[in-house]
Amino acid sequence: MLVVRHSPLQPLPNPPQKMS
Repeated sequence: MLVVRHSPLQPLPNPPQKMS
């Protein structure tokens, strides 16, 4: 799963930090 900034599908309450 790649989370790039605010996900349009499911806005996560926590900041997006999944860029490996």
